[in-house]
Amino acid sequence: MTIRELREEHGWSQAQLADRVGVSLKTVDHWERGLLQPDDEQLKVLGDVFHLPGEEIVLQDPIEQE
Repeated sequence: MTIRELREEHGWSQAQLADRVGVSLKTVDHWERGLLQPDDEQLKVLGDVFHLPGEEIVLQDPIEQE
């Protein structure tokens, strides 16, 4: 699942996810739009926040990869 899908599944706003991960709202927005990717530490924190291995987080929507 993408970061956006996981965030929406939890019912969180981008700001709420940013607070939980310790990054800016702009960073979360950039992750979700595929403009920026989380570094290894941020990916680990995202995995902890979403209760799954970081490797299972898809970093951008497949449509945006084309």
